[in-house]
Amino acid sequence: TWLLHISPSPYPFIIKHDKISVMAHNPEDAAQTERNPDFEFQILTDKAGQPYLAILKALNPSSLTVVPAQINNLPVREIAERAFADNRRLAEVILPEGLQIIRAEAFYNCRNLQKINFPATLLEIGTQRSLRAGRKLSGAFENCVNLSAVDIPHSVVIMAKNTFRGCVNLRSFQFPRHIIGI
Repeated sequence: TWLLHISPSPYPFIIKHDKISVMAHNPEDAAQTERNPDFEFQILTDKAGQPYLAILKALNPSSLTVVPAQINNLPVREIAERAFADNRRLAEVILPEGLQIIRAEAFYNCRNLQKINFPATLLEIGTQRSLRAGRKLSGAFENCVNLSAVDIPHSVVIMAKNTFRGCVNLRSFQFPRHIIGI
């Protein structure tokens, strides 16, 4: 079965933007999963046939976690669903330039997260890779109760409506007006 979706987003609709284009994707394609001491990651291929990485899980996150721009000479472009979810030690995350997608529930319930930078290359926040029998996942930063300021870069074109639900201490929220909420 083939699913028509928007690259890099899995939603079956068309958005006119120079960074997003329609492509065909076979959901049954098996992607290779690997790990190093810090992360479990998956090697994926973009529409041009170029390999890139999705961080699946932080294996030993500390209070300050730096996501590398590359692992094994491949660019890190995606933080997968639940990659950092429920981590109580995480206070600050530094994301690399080149990162394009932060999936739904990526930082869900990281109650001590206070600071995160968003790179200028980021396109999507809170999207789901696949629609799991219609189940909508929680927000990418939902219940990050100590997050107080967020500055979304102008490169972001898609952000889930529930991305920051439950972030009760969020006092400063900057975002571009052209974002499409899903």
